[in-house]
Amino acid sequence: MYNKTKIFNLALQALYLQKKIADADTDTSRETITLETNWESAFFIGLQEMDLDSTSTTKALELISEKPNTFWDYCYKYPTDCAFMRRIVSELVTDDTETVIDRKVQILDGEKVILTNQPQAYIEYIPNTITAENLTPEAAVFISLKLARMSIPLIVGKNSREIVQLIEQRYEQALVTAQEKDRLETSIYQPEWTRSEFAKERLS
Repeated sequence: MYNKTKIFNLALQALYLQKKIADADTDTSRETITLETNWESAFFIGLQEMDLDSTSTTKALELISEKPNTFWDYCYKYPTDCAFMRRIVSELVTDDTETVIDRKVQILDGEKVILTNQPQAYIEYIPNTITAENLTPEAAVFISLKLARMSIPLIVGKNSREIVQLIEQRYEQALVTAQEKDRLETSIYQPEWTRSEFAKERLS
């Protein structure tokens, strides 16, 4: 199981540093302070970029009002634990261009809300309660590279261009690997024609 300390050490390895952190929450070295400064941003931006089924959850949205304006039928409260909204759930497990439910996020009377025409709406989202322990090894590696990339100017300094290039090469592959692991753990079969607009047009 991965935790913040292990991910910090993976980030340091990606920066070609021999330093090893015993506890990310108590270590006071310059490297650890820099990683800690970037940790939350790297973690949640990384979760959003990976957009994994395994880090998502679904729940009913709390209705605020009906007919909030002339464009939308329903106004729902934006979940306080939402780090990234994936979609408003439709009748299908996965959506295509015809089944995606339109929505808009905005601030209304000082409150973040979701506007949609879907009654009794459910949201599929990545919550901000996800921790490092919830990640697969592949996802943890991706987060560590994200953290290393964000922290490199203050840890490595001016001679970091070559390391940046190496990290970015690994970064793209790590993203693919994490998403492929997530795909393999989710058993939802979609016929090719349901994903191809060209095929659907021919069959219609």
